[in-house]
Amino acid sequence: MGKQEVVGILNKVDKLAVVAIAVIVLMGGIVLWALAGIISTVQPPDFGTISGMLGIETTTPTPTLAPVAPPPPTPTAPQPNEEHALVGIWAWDGNHNWQYNFNANGQAIRGVDAAQSFTWEAEDGYITMRFADRTERWSYVIVGDRLTLTSGQHEYHYYRMN
Repeated sequence: MGKQEVVGILNKVDKLAVVAIAVIVLMGGIVLWALAGIISTVQPPDFGTISGMLGIETTTPTPTLAPVAPPPPTPTAPQPNEEHALVGIWAWDGNHNWQYNFNANGQAIRGVDAAQSFTWEAEDGYITMRFADRTERWSYVIVGDRLTLTSGQHEYHYYRMN
């Protein structure tokens, strides 16, 4: 094999190597671009809500709830016939650190370490919770020291702590 033939073969090999390297770099760029898109959509878990603790992803801060009329002025106390039933501290069956604390003055807190404050009132088996940014309405049933809150397909069970 002559010198020219060897040089010709090396030139072809060099061109193939350049093309192979270009393809590898291009594919690496595509992989990095795809990973960047996936990573930017990953959110850390939200343990400040029931859905966050359960790992349920929602597109809104709360489950879909029935429409509620505009809130009346902040109550000074819940309805007298409801006060005896809901006032107190209730712990969730799924995690006793997740609690509701309904006060007789219509103020309340919920979550782990009292993460969310709100006002509340109850009437005809429904409790309305008014947060700074939203209103939730849940049906409730109390049997003995057990409270069940239901909204849509979500049902949670609590037991009285006091």
